[in-house]
Amino acid sequence: MKITRANVEKYAKERGFEPIQIDGVPEGFSWKSPSVNIGGVEHKGKVVIFSPLKDWDDPKAITYE
Repeated sequence: MKITRANVEKYAKERGFEPIQIDGVPEGFSWKSPSVNIGGVEHKGKVVIFSPLKDWDDPKAITYE
């Protein structure tokens, strides 16, 4: 299955990601995962970028920064 804006939005919302805008990335394909506090230490969420029209199982389809 190809990565589309609709299925990225569903995937991201199920995981609690929030949409962000990054220059050069089409709107709706960049998200931020939530930060987590463990034992008083905050672990900041990562930026998640989805590559439009790549297959979901392609290892380069989703980038975490």
